[in-house]
Amino acid sequence: MAALPPSLKPLLSVVKRAEELEKSSVREERVVAYYCRLYAATKAMKLAKAPNETEKGFIGEQISKLEQLKPSLNASNEEGERICRQHANNIFGKADDVDRSGLADKGIAKLFYAAGTFFDILEQFGELDSEVSAPLVLLIYSSKAISLSRFLRRRNMPSGRQLKSSTQLMPESDLLLAALERYLVVVMINDCC
Repeated sequence: MAALPPSLKPLLSVVKRAEELEKSSVREERVVAYYCRLYAATKAMKLAKAPNETEKGFIGEQISKLEQLKPSLNASNEEGERICRQHANNIFGKADDVDRSGLADKGIAKLFYAAGTFFDILEQFGELDSEVSAPLVLLIYSSKAISLSRFLRRRNMPSGRQLKSSTQLMPESDLLLAALERYLVVVMINDCC
């Protein structure tokens, strides 16, 4: 990956997930990689209203990789959405299972964060069903990643603790705090890895 322009730093996690999944021999994972790249390209165009040369280079790189991936995938948008949604749920499920067993570590915190990224890309398919709204899902997954990171940073991981479940609504002040913490977890994960 070429250097990410500072104005497009919010897309770093999406691009990293795409790079990880593009190498897979599993078609479904490459489909998710494709939609990660598509999301990154679309968001980059919105973030960089008057793109400079570096931003144009990043957008061009994403489009080039999309063109490379697309012929081998043969997936409709509906199938892509289903695969991306299933992948996001699977990643979250894996992290949640380990967390509930009390065996969470830094890797599980990263897995929660990756799940949040995969839920981010679902935004390109339209609204999530009424049962699970995108912002609430993202904030819950982010807060789990942040909580785990905090416990690990303090080396104070209590066994059997329970974080907020996805069925509990967060008060508005908690939503704002979680949004701020989502930004901070990106910085924290990038600094430690």
